[in-house]
Amino acid sequence: DVRFVFDWRVSFGKAPGSRGWFTAPYPLRGKGIAAARVYLDENGNGRRDDDEEPLENVRFEIGSGGRLSHEATAADGYTLISRLRQWQPVDIGIAAQSLDDPAWVPASEGVSIVPRPGHIEEIELAAIVTGEIDGTVRLGREDSEQPAAGVELELVDAGGNIVMREKSAFDGFYLFSKVPFGQYTVRVAASQLRRLGVSASGKEVIVNDSQPIVSGADLTLNEGNTESE
Repeated sequence: DVRFVFDWRVSFGKAPGSRGWFTAPYPLRGKGIAAARVYLDENGNGRRDDDEEPLENVRFEIGSGGRLSHEATAADGYTLISRLRQWQPVDIGIAAQSLDDPAWVPASEGVSIVPRPGHIEEIELAAIVTGEIDGTVRLGREDSEQPAAGVELELVDAGGNIVMREKSAFDGFYLFSKVPFGQYTVRVAASQLRRLGVSASGKEVIVNDSQPIVSGADLTLNEGNTESE
């Protein structure tokens, strides 16, 4: 006699909100589940507005090691992240490499949850649009200016925090990329001013949805004064 044995297991449950029922081709008993929603925070206000689009095909980094999830969001921005360890705190964040546009970045490092039996944790994560700031650093000497290479630059936010650092290239050009929307000052690092024996005024710029790329934020180093203006 020939016998065939099939071991078929499936799990199902009620998803949060109005998304109806879900099924999974593996047993979920004893595992935690998170319902994740991802959207594009286009204006960077930190909340989901009615006209802001959900993001599809977004995957997640799970745990301190950043394990990439098998699950990805559907067209409505939702997915269920399953097989999480119950009662074990776990970090869940957007996997930046899964975002469709290189100008999009996760708005935060993610959230930490503690999966519980019989409960689906609901989380909402956002990606934000970023911009760029570029310019040229020049050294002023008498009546001429020359490109200044290797100058240490700082991007400072409205709160006075240094959020990025860059160095000018051989031709004096610099670029700050993936800059979140906001008001900034581009300045030469104070240690660099002292070392070179020059002064330089900072350049104030605004990066927003109407002007995501700011070009021509040039800086001039003036000899003979080590104080920034």
